[in-house]
Amino acid sequence: MKNIVSLPAYNNVMINVIDRATGKIVQSHIGHNECTNSMLVGVAHYLCGDGVLNQAYDNSVLSAYVPKYISLGTMGLLSQEADDDGYPKYIGDTNNGEHITIDNYPTDKATLGKLYDDYASKRPGFGADGYDGVLNNGRQYFGLGRVYTTIDNSVDCELIAPNFPRAKITHREIVFADKSEQIKTVDLVFSAMVSVGSLAQFRGDNDYVFITECGLWSDTPQWILNTVDIDGHKKSYYSIPDFWSSDTTINKNGLLAGYRMIPTSTSSRYFTKQSVKQAGIVNPYDTQDPTLETLKTIEQIDAEATEIANANIDELKQSILRVGPNQVVQIVWKIQLGDVTQFVNKASVVDEEYVQKRIAEALTVDEDDVIIQGA
Repeated sequence: MKNIVSLPAYNNVMINVIDRATGKIVQSHIGHNECTNSMLVGVAHYLCGDGVLNQAYDNSVLSAYVPKYISLGTMGLLSQEADDDGYPKYIGDTNNGEHITIDNYPTDKATLGKLYDDYASKRPGFGADGYDGVLNNGRQYFGLGRVYTTIDNSVDCELIAPNFPRAKITHREIVFADKSEQIKTVDLVFSAMVSVGSLAQFRGDNDYVFITECGLWSDTPQWILNTVDIDGHKKSYYSIPDFWSSDTTINKNGLLAGYRMIPTSTSSRYFTKQSVKQAGIVNPYDTQDPTLETLKTIEQIDAEATEIANANIDELKQSILRVGPNQVVQIVWKIQLGDVTQFVNKASVVDEEYVQKRIAEALTVDEDDVIIQGA
């Protein structure tokens, strides 16, 4: 638990693939989940009085914000097929906007980069937590996508079934302020294990299943058996009503936070020449001395941006985990609760004069200055 407790806030989600026979970690992914801050929503509801009169009951308002379960998902894949190196071959949301499917999947990295940019931009963030349709980051469904029983294969879905619900959080730990990562914070660590046998039903004909997402939940869904008539034959399937609906009138689905596997480094999350340039990753100068003499040509900047984008494409594939038949998945989530002094200076007083001076300097531009976007 020492490694888990020391997991830094800027990388507060850890997913380990563990070999059951040896107990060793064979794959690991560490990243940052922006949506974890929605945990504070639960505290805010309590402080506003929403749960004061009924917090002792299981159906209280506050109980809807308590992390109880963790699950895995495959949203962001068009197929579970692997390439020659064993990485996902078809990455991209089914609602990618480019109308790209397996049949017309791009081979050139320029077009592929657009698909990857779309994938990275739809990572769960503020709002993609089941509570806000407007801030759903362009994701077609709330949460981790549809449930496994409503699809044909383990793509674009949450890996749960009636005989395999979300995994219960089996470890909880509070790291108090005197031992927490940052001063005046309380670190909360949650952990759950997804067993070997439970993932077998999701592999299909493969000896693996690619995992792209994980979610932290306050509840586990209620399954309903549905029956449809297809060509005179009745077919039954389980579903969760309104659970993955794109209907913005649905207020919540129990997802407190979600995480999509993308490269940990911020500079590695852009996959086209245009997105790399807009992110300001390429230094427009040959040296640290920003003068007209050291300014690079447009051709040089474009070439560097293309090289970075192509390298990032390869890195994204490697950030998605592949889970084999004899492997266990461990998910660890770290949440930090702090105080207002983190948002001000050491004296706990905002220096308005200093702030206004810095803003004025940032907005002042001489006529002879050359302004470069992203510089």
